[in-house]
Amino acid sequence: MSYKVKIAPGVKEQIRGWRLPRNILLEVLNRLNIDLAGNPDGLLAEQVVPFLDLFTFPFALPAIPPFVRPLSFTFFVRRNDANKELGIVACRFVEEGTADN
Repeated sequence: MSYKVKIAPGVKEQIRGWRLPRNILLEVLNRLNIDLAGNPDGLLAEQVVPFLDLFTFPFALPAIPPFVRPLSFTFFVRRNDANKELGIVACRFVEEGTADN
């Protein structure tokens, strides 16, 4: 059974602030709403200590114009198994080899 992904308003604003081209934004949203929602057990990585319900969801995309380097994303996900919900509570985006965004 798939989980429902809920992106916190502040995270939505942060993602908008990245000013990603539409094709890359759609890829990021597909990773969250399709891939992660369908397989949280396989895709959620490290548990964020000391929180028992907070995990990371890291992934990378190859260099896609206008970016010349691979893109790394990390989303911090609050997992609620009882309600089958994954709450995206924070995020980070870096073009590899550059400063954090």
